[in-house]
Amino acid sequence: MDDRPDLLRLLRRDRVGVLTCDGTPWDIRFVVDGADGSIVMPLDKRARDAEEFVLWTPDESLASLQMLLSLTPADPPDAMIDRYAAHHGRPTASAWARASVESARLGGQVADGADLQQPDPLRHAEAALLRTLNAAPARLERLLRARAGGDAPEPVAVAVDPDGIHVRARFGLVRLEFPRRAADPDDARRLVEAMLASSA
Repeated sequence: MDDRPDLLRLLRRDRVGVLTCDGTPWDIRFVVDGADGSIVMPLDKRARDAEEFVLWTPDESLASLQMLLSLTPADPPDAMIDRYAAHHGRPTASAWARASVESARLGGQVADGADLQQPDPLRHAEAALLRTLNAAPARLERLLRARAGGDAPEPVAVAVDPDGIHVRARFGLVRLEFPRRAADPDDARRLVEAMLASSA
């Protein structure tokens, strides 16, 4: 049995991190483009002029996932800016960047970027899955309370991927993990329905 951490699951889990740009750390928030798996983020223009970019998620520590990125300035489409706003609110930086994952590591485990940067197989079903989740706000709130602890007023599910759900609540973004990876959109729907039923 392979007991190594699932690096793809770890990348899907977090939407905050520290981006070191030629060694200088910048706290960032980001989203992932489901079409190609690239990372999209607002980023200070000074940081974009660096030559080496390493993203640490969720923070800069030896226990975090580290990704070497290839980064280019970009003007993301409105849909991607809206996706960012749904996750994090309005961006504080006016410049944007799109990044590809070249390689990743966690401790002694190393992965090629192609193992992590993958199109999201649920992207065309995501809107319907989010409607299902947000149609039951009381259940979603109870689910957050049970999984994350404490009150979670006015939760809104903002993203679904094969490994779980991101929910935005008043106190920030919360990750709800599926018990296993969804095989396809129909499987994801069953996992979502089972999750909601558990908080009925």
